[in-house]
Amino acid sequence: LYGGPINISSRAVVNAIAVKSGMLDSEIAAGTYEFSGDVEAPVFSLKEGVYKGTQSVALTSATEGAIIYYTLDGSAPSAALAKLYSGTIEVHSNVTIKAIAVKDGTKVSQVSTSSYTIVIPEQVAAPVFKPVGGEIFTSTQQVEITCATSGAIIYYTLDGGAPTRNSLKYENPVIVSKTTTIKAFAVKDEMTDSAVKEAQYPIHFPAAEPAFSISGGTYSSTFEIAITTPTEGAKIYYTLDGTEPSASNGTLYSAPLPVTKPLNIKAVAVKDGMSCSNVMGASYEVPTEMVCAPLVSPDGGYFFSQTKVTITCATADAEIYYTLDGGAPSKLSTGYTAPFYINKFGQFKVKAVAYKAGMFDSQVSESAVFTITVPPLPQADLTNVKVDKMAGENKLCLKNVTDSMEYSTDATGATAGVTWQTGTGADIPLESTAAPKLGAPKANAPSYGLGPDTSPYIVVRDKNYKNRLRGLGRYNSRPLSNSSSTAQSWSLDALSAKIVYGKPYTMEIPPTLNYIFTLELRRLTERLSEADISSAK
Repeated sequence: LYGGPINISSRAVVNAIAVKSGMLDSEIAAGTYEFSGDVEAPVFSLKEGVYKGTQSVALTSATEGAIIYYTLDGSAPSAALAKLYSGTIEVHSNVTIKAIAVKDGTKVSQVSTSSYTIVIPEQVAAPVFKPVGGEIFTSTQQVEITCATSGAIIYYTLDGGAPTRNSLKYENPVIVSKTTTIKAFAVKDEMTDSAVKEAQYPIHFPAAEPAFSISGGTYSSTFEIAITTPTEGAKIYYTLDGTEPSASNGTLYSAPLPVTKPLNIKAVAVKDGMSCSNVMGASYEVPTEMVCAPLVSPDGGYFFSQTKVTITCATADAEIYYTLDGGAPSKLSTGYTAPFYINKFGQFKVKAVAYKAGMFDSQVSESAVFTITVPPLPQADLTNVKVDKMAGENKLCLKNVTDSMEYSTDATGATAGVTWQTGTGADIPLESTAAPKLGAPKANAPSYGLGPDTSPYIVVRDKNYKNRLRGLGRYNSRPLSNSSSTAQSWSLDALSAKIVYGKPYTMEIPPTLNYIFTLELRRLTERLSEADISSAK
C-alpha cells in the first residue's frame, strides 16, 4: 500500500496498481531503476497480502548469474546463514520472506521482504461409502456416497483414477455389477476440498447350486445319484459325513454316487472368480435286507367247487399282495389280509410278493396250478339197458330204462331228426312184422356182406351226461341185446358217436377223466351259438 515516496538504493522494478471499491482495478504501471555495480534485489512472484490456503512464491533477480538466499523466520538473510533458493516456496501459514541476491565481484543486493498471511478455510468432510466395500460381494451392489458437509458436491471415478472436478458427478447410487474401485472427493465454495476416499467392491457372483438327479427320501432299492450344476466349468465337492463341503473339505465329484446304504450327501459348486454356491443336501434311506418270499398253502392241487388259500411271510409285519390271473403282483394288486377262497371253475396260479418299509421287496412266489372243478353228477347205469322183441307183438321192449335216461330212434344218421323220449320200461312199436324198421336206413350202419343194415336201432343216453350214449339195435330180424354173449351186437361209441361192430361197447370212464371230458364240453359249448350247440350234440 503506497503511503509515501519509496526509497530505492539498488536496482528495482516498481510495479503499481490503483484500486477503489466499486471500480475496476487500474492497469499496472511499471518502472525500472538500476544502479551500476549492484546486484539486483530479489523480486517476489506473489505480492504480499492475505491469502486463503497454501500459496506458491517464486523468487527472481534481474542480475544474470545471481544466487538468491532467503529466510522464513524474519531474520536478515546472508550467504552463510540463509537458505539457498532452488525452487518455488510453498507458503502454508503466516510467514515473512526475506531474500538477497549475490554474485561474485559485485555488491550484495539489498534485502527484499514480503509478508503473507494465510487464512486456512474449513475443509469439506470426506465422502462416505455405503456399503463400505472391502469384502467380497455375491450380487450387484448399489453404492451410496454421502458427505457430512451440507451443500458439498461429490465427484467420483470408477477406473481407479484420481477424481477431479471434471470427473463423474454423484447424483444417484452407483450400480456396481463387476469388481470395481470407486474414488471420490467432495468440494464446496469457500472451503478446502475434502480428502480423496476410495472403496473396493470385489463382485463374485455365486456358482449355481448343485442339483441331485434323485430327490432325497426313502426308497425300496439301491440306485445311483448324479450331481450337476448349470454353471459351466464349476467343480462340485461333496461330503458324506455331514460336514460342510468346500474345495478344501470334501471329495471332488467325478461320477454318479452309488446309494447302497443310508446316505446324507452335501454338495457345493466352486469356480474361480465366483463365490461358492449354497450348500445343498439330501438324505437317502435304502434297505439293507430283503423281505422273505411269501408261502402259498396249499401249493396248488385238484379241488371240487372251491379251496381255501393261505399266504404267509416269515418277515414280521410285511404286506402281501397277490394275483390269480397270471399277472405279476405289485402294490396295485389285491392285498392279502386273511385266507381267501378260490371258488371259480378253472385253473389258477397264485402269485404273491411281500413288502416292508426299509427292506428290499421279496421275490415273487408262484404256486402250482389250482384246478377247481364241478363235482360229478349222479350217473345213470346204461350197462344194464337191453332191448328184446316182445313175443307175439310187433314191438321192441326197452328194458332196465330209468327216469334218468332218455332214448331216440333217430339220433344218428344222415336223416336223423334227433327226437328224444323218456320212459321207464318203454315199449317201442315196430312198423311191420316182416321188415321191422325203426327209422330210415342209416348210411353209417355196419355191413356184413349182406348190404347195409336196415335193422331198427335205438340210442339211449344219460340225461345228466348227454354225451354218454349207448346204441341198441337189430340184425337180420334177430333180436339184439347188449349182452356180451351175443356175437352180433353193436353199440354207439360215446366219444366218437360212430357205430362200431362187435360185442357191446361198455364205456367205463374213471370219475376224474369223465369229469374232465365233461368240463371240456362245457368250455366248448360256452363259446358256441345255440345252433352250434345243437350241431355239436
